[in-house]
Amino acid sequence: MKNYLFFTLLLVYAFAKAQTALHNYGNLKIHPTGQIGFHTDVINDGISNDNDGLAGFYNDNRMLTFSGTNQMNFENVELEVDDDLSLLTSIGITGELDFISGRFITPRINPIIRLNF
Repeated sequence: MKNYLFFTLLLVYAFAKAQTALHNYGNLKIHPTGQIGFHTDVINDGISNDNDGLAGFYNDNRMLTFSGTNQMNFENVELEVDDDLSLLTSIGITGELDFISGRFITPRINPIIRLNF
């Protein structure tokens, strides 16, 4: 019985501490034919400034946030976040931006944070 109780408590703790964002500490790279879809918040504390391919932000339940210490640059971006994508750090786009639904929201009090084309 003790083993079942321990295992149950361990599972509850693991699910309570589940990752709620993609946190990049290293060097994230999207190759020319690559595609990545972000369905959760993104925290970029690493290097990701030379990406090719397509990066998409998707969520129909809640607002997503993009934060971290470094700007992330993408070639092509697709936005389908019904409750918007809040930028707490800048995003750079060198190619195309496809708006399906939602908006990019930036803080008005900090003009350094922006969507860079």
